[in-house]
Amino acid sequence: AALIWSELVKGNRPYIGMAVGLDAKCSGPQLAALMCGDSRIAAACGMSLEQVSDAYELAIEELVKAGFTNFTRSGVKKSYMGIFYGQGFAAFTDLAQLEKDEQWEVLAAMKNGHDLEETAKSFHKAISKSFGPAMNQVRARFKNYQGNVAGKTNHMMPDGFLVQMDYKMKRNIHDVNIDFNTPLPDVTVSTPNFTHKFIKLSLRTSQVKTDDFVRNGFVNMIQATDALIARLIIVHLGRLGAQHVIAVHDCFRVNVTEMHLLELAIINAY
Repeated sequence: AALIWSELVKGNRPYIGMAVGLDAKCSGPQLAALMCGDSRIAAACGMSLEQVSDAYELAIEELVKAGFTNFTRSGVKKSYMGIFYGQGFAAFTDLAQLEKDEQWEVLAAMKNGHDLEETAKSFHKAISKSFGPAMNQVRARFKNYQGNVAGKTNHMMPDGFLVQMDYKMKRNIHDVNIDFNTPLPDVTVSTPNFTHKFIKLSLRTSQVKTDDFVRNGFVNMIQATDALIARLIIVHLGRLGAQHVIAVHDCFRVNVTEMHLLELAIINAY
């Protein structure tokens, strides 16, 4: 402690063993809004120095217009993110799952509707509308690729990394098409000479699942951009001379004396 204090007195920035972190990257909707050039939605997702209605509040406004009242930010958040990342209206017709997920406000709205399927469609449409016209136009363009995806898509990121997504169908050992909630049993193969266990075995087919690209293509591009920003933050920290860096998902930690470098690296990355 005395050595650290003496270095601080001299005006130096010694390593003191205390890491300070920032959640350095933005949300998917914010990135999507920036990619689409929609400043209003970007501001609603935090890209603003002024107090404005956030993305969840915009969603609640659209829900009120559609006849859904009594929603709160916490009550709409999970549905907002689910729909943004490709969830269809049918998810809101599963009342048992809504109860299991403790989505009480959504559950009440679905129960109060005269027709469950139509209520779910109206709810889904209202939240989707809150994404803004620019983002929804881009999402709609992806629907034109229905049936027109060969299996793999490639796009090059600005820093030279190639992003590849494989949309070919996979099946489990029971020959069931693998979806987000399909069980993946382990498989053990034994011979007189060895035993090998395949954990959550999946088998790739030549069948292309274009529905996945239509639903997730834009989201995959957003995730690739999110990864790009993470790489750029690390690159800029290195260029700025940061000595101690810890990165966990979207959180970056540095020595407390290098916090100014972390802030600058994030600004440079964006």
